[in-house]
Amino acid sequence: MGPTRNDLITTAYALVNSYRTWTMDAIMSLRSTDCIHRILPASRKQPPRSNEDYRAFFSTMIPVFQDFTPSIKEEETLVDEESRKVAMHIQSHATTAFGDYDNEYMFIVKTTEKGDKVQEIWEFVDSAASNAFFPKLSQKQVP
Repeated sequence: MGPTRNDLITTAYALVNSYRTWTMDAIMSLRSTDCIHRILPASRKQPPRSNEDYRAFFSTMIPVFQDFTPSIKEEETLVDEESRKVAMHIQSHATTAFGDYDNEYMFIVKTTEKGDKVQEIWEFVDSAASNAFFPKLSQKQVP
């Protein structure tokens, strides 16, 4: 028997909540060794990332954001026990030197067979919010 609905939700929510710590070790701690993280939609032109690639990519974000607070819309969470997938609607807020940062996400998380680690992540971001914010970051424009 595979992981229960509760097991899947516990692992998926723990992944999202690991971002509250804002440390790479915590963020990476729930991923399987072969985890792949995809940032979508494809128009964002982000490659699929292994753990090593995601750590290198995301560690550049750690100094930029303060008080990053993801919030899961629990009433909108969907679970497919057979495929070991959990879909979550998430909103976040943080502060930066460039002003407040707010974004909205849809995470689809697939766990390992035991349900205790995350094997795949599909992270859909709010393209409008990302397109408004990240050019400021890459150009280091402070308002």
